[in-house]
Amino acid sequence: MSNEPTYLTTEELADRWNVTANMLAAMRHRGEGPPYRKFSRLVRYDLEDVMSYEDEVKRYSTITPKGSAA
Repeated sequence: MSNEPTYLTTEELADRWNVTANMLAAMRHRGEGPPYRKFSRLVRYDLEDVMSYEDEVKRYSTITPKGSAA
């Protein structure tokens, strides 16, 4: 198993979340969403960061406080 990070493009993350690439660009502009890296003009998301972000925003109901399973 490699220790190299797995990077997703904006389009790959958009497909994963079933959103548009423009929505991810807007989230970056607002400082929302998972951390990303820029390599020159290329935006990339580390898959581990994406999965951590997905865990952070997990909800169990519309009234449950963030991060609470009860």
